[in-house]
Amino acid sequence: MSITPTRATIIGDTASVAFEASIGGGSTPGLLGEVELVDGVWVALRQQLCTYVGFIGVECPPE
Repeated sequence: MSITPTRATIIGDTASVAFEASIGGGSTPGLLGEVELVDGVWVALRQQLCTYVGFIGVECPPE
C-alpha cells in the first residue's frame, strides 16, 4: 500500500494534505486530510488513515 501526497498547505505545525492511496493496482485519488508536526515528523491520526484505507478495501487491525 502507498499513500502519495499531491498537495499540502502548511500553517505552523498543521498541514492540510491532498493525497492518493493505492494498493494492488487500485487507487483512490483526491483524498483530503490533516497532519500535525510532532517532534519533527508529520503524523496523521490513526482513525483518519483507517477511514481512507477502508476506501480501497483495507481494514485496520484493532488497537
